[in-house]
Amino acid sequence: MAEHNRLGAWGEQLTVDYLISEGFAIVERNWRVNKLEIDIIASKGRTIAFVEVKTRRDAEGMDPIMAITPAKIRHLVNAANSYLRIKRTPLNPRFDIATIIGDDHDYKFEYIADAFRPPLRTYR
Repeated sequence: MAEHNRLGAWGEQLTVDYLISEGFAIVERNWRVNKLEIDIIASKGRTIAFVEVKTRRDAEGMDPIMAITPAKIRHLVNAANSYLRIKRTPLNPRFDIATIIGDDHDYKFEYIADAFRPPLRTYR
């Protein structure tokens, strides 16, 4: 496994551990349909959280939150919409982001619940 894949898997596991400690149940990990993917899907009460995890080795590069571009948001929203249609879940969706900078010896973890709202489409 390539080093960046190991780092990403470690960041996702750190996020899963955090979510479990906060009372969430992990519903799916790395859920895919076609070319759409969601890192973690977790539920708690009436909420289903679609979680994007961004892990970086050091802070010298781009801040992980900067990787959440409008295109990435559209991708996540489309993936979540597909998941909700396929699973027919009655839960209330939200979009969360976890960012990790560092490695398993020294890291900074930030979890942003309800990080963004899906953009609304307009029709003419």
